[in-house]
Amino acid sequence: MKRHVVVAYNKVSPDAGPDELDIFDQVQLAEKSLAELGYTTQRLEIDLNVKDFVDQLQEIRPDFVFNLVESINNHGELLYFATAIYDYLHIPYTGVPTNGMFLTTNKTLAKKWMRANGIPTAPSFELNETGKLNPDRTYLVKPKLEDGSLGFDDDLVFKGSEADRFPKIKELSPLHFFIEE
Repeated sequence: MKRHVVVAYNKVSPDAGPDELDIFDQVQLAEKSLAELGYTTQRLEIDLNVKDFVDQLQEIRPDFVFNLVESINNHGELLYFATAIYDYLHIPYTGVPTNGMFLTTNKTLAKKWMRANGIPTAPSFELNETGKLNPDRTYLVKPKLEDGSLGFDDDLVFKGSEADRFPKIKELSPLHFFIEE
């Protein structure tokens, strides 16, 4: 009897750009590779209707989930929901476990853990800590909770000496952005 695998991925928004649409290439590659290994596959999207996702997983009862979820409704801070659901349902899955997913999704939390464990990481500051910046260094404002460079803009690069004259900092939420050297 063939083993059955759910290939889980984030639902793509109707106005998705190329960086979001590439999930379909990843899904196809996973399906092809799993088929070559003798598995049957079934696609399953996740969005904010988490109950529907849980119900479908319970109905399908896969042997494991090939997890390609990159965000939920384009919100990286919800990324760990998918793995938490697999854990809750006791379904094995590929990729990083929930604790690691939660920790690494929040850049400032991940940096605190790295520093606490002796792992070098670039200095970082909260948006209200511009007085601590070295005037001779270059800094960038980054999203705390988004993967990679999503939300990054060249307008968010500045010299420490320019921090007080950098109006964009005052417009951004300290819950969602931080400063990194």
